Amino acid sequence: AVAMKITNLIASSVVFNSTLLLIENDCQGLQFTGSCVGFGVGAWLRKGSGVDKAPIFNSFTDFEFDQNTTNSILIDAGENNRFTSCPITSSDIGTGTKAIYLGPDSRANRFAGVHVAGYYSANGAGWLFDQSSDNTLDNCTVSGGNVGIVANGTGHTNNIVQNSDFGENMIGSAVVGDWTNGDNKLINVQGVIPVVANVAAPAVQATGVNSTNNYPVTARIYIVGGTATS
Repeated sequence: AVAMKITNLIASSVVFNSTLLLIENDCQGLQFTGSCVGFGVGAWLRKGSGVDKAPIFNSFTDFEFDQNTTNSILIDAGENNRFTSCPITSSDIGTGTKAIYLGPDSRANRFAGVHVAGYYSANGAGWLFDQSSDNTLDNCTVSGGNVGIVANGTGHTNNIVQNSDFGENMIGSAVVGDWTNGDNKLINVQGVIPVVANVAAPAVQATGVNSTNNYPVTARIYIVGGTATS
């Protein structure tokens, strides 16, 4: 499908294990508004059989996802898709559910003003980055849950999380996993960011040798103690 608009879609289910929207192959330019309640997956983007191309340039705006047991948004493969002002809510109906999954072929997707709430089980989270790259979260929130964003392994690269709040009524940390590899950036992120998300303090380089900030956040360096020599 290309350049199709579906507005005010309202869908509900009591099965909790089916998929509402399956967007695959060369689908592009699709636009969605509406809501879905009680599915296994709300929107699933992937490469299917046939054309070997991921869905691109699709958008969800003011689309509400509620009580979906696996993922509200599942992107196995997809590029340059947009999710804007989408509330995603749950009463933890799926144990360990991640609201949004970004897989290895999830690239350059953008989430703006997306609010996730109610994923409060031991492994619940707002976003799971699973070796995805170049995705952006801007002005997003996770509240009333376990953790904000989770990184699986170290294969995720060039992702940017900025101007976001993962600290309201949270059980765990805002950030979990290793964000020090692959030039990932955390900019103005509110919430508890534990030491596990950072690397050890760098050694002081010799005069004339550049130092590199390997932290995913802006670092302020203080020089204390020691003897100054010329």
